[in-house]
Amino acid sequence: MYKTTKLGTEKVALAIGKAMMGRRTLSSASSFVLAELAKMGWMDVRSKAEVREAADSLARKCLLVKKEAVPRAIAYGIDGLVKAFNRAYKRTWVRTKKLGTMTKMKMMRGMKEPVVFYLVSSHQKPQPAHADLQGELLVDYYWKSTMEAAGLDTETVGRYIHNKRIRTVQWAMGAPHYLIVRPNCKHRLLPVRTRYVLSHPLSAIRKLEQPRETGVKRPITDHRRWEEYKELRGTVLTKLQKMLGKPMKLGLR
Repeated sequence: MYKTTKLGTEKVALAIGKAMMGRRTLSSASSFVLAELAKMGWMDVRSKAEVREAADSLARKCLLVKKEAVPRAIAYGIDGLVKAFNRAYKRTWVRTKKLGTMTKMKMMRGMKEPVVFYLVSSHQKPQPAHADLQGELLVDYYWKSTMEAAGLDTETVGRYIHNKRIRTVQWAMGAPHYLIVRPNCKHRLLPVRTRYVLSHPLSAIRKLEQPRETGVKRPITDHRRWEEYKELRGTVLTKLQKMLGKPMKLGLR
């Protein structure tokens, strides 16, 4: 996430600086920012609007300072841009992840022996909302129409789903769980053949994916985030001062 946010923030901040150290008008700043956002194909309309709003706010502040002070004003005022890009990245990640899962499920429906059951993978230290879903068997919401299209028996499967109280994949992907689509979710949906589900107890099905050691990653501390943020501000300030032609000491605290 940091790399995407960093690059986006840097490009937009430089666009604002180019306008503010040149024409010094809000309309010119908006035009420069829109030109940069147009190059970012991964962003949706809502995300671009949020970034543009944050950019306009920063440009207004730059009108209140001297031209020579614009680089420092932008470098120390990129908080809004960083937050806007973070939100954009999260929305894009969720949309892409959901699309990937839905695409795979669509392919599974088209198989000669369609797959409608999925086992939720397990790992250490899951998010609280996902803890109870680990190792659970879920079913595709469209299981009935899928099996009917393949000319398969739906009565037995329907009875099994009812008796075992099997919930749907789409339910787990929605509120409040947001399984798979929640940013940083490590879970996977493992396809399980219908005949295997009907011929084995749930305890045996759950053993198809035992909890595994995922390794303990070093947490991202507030200090590390601050160092990354300080690096971004320094990069923006250095490039803007070079653009201005009057390099100054960074003096970042």
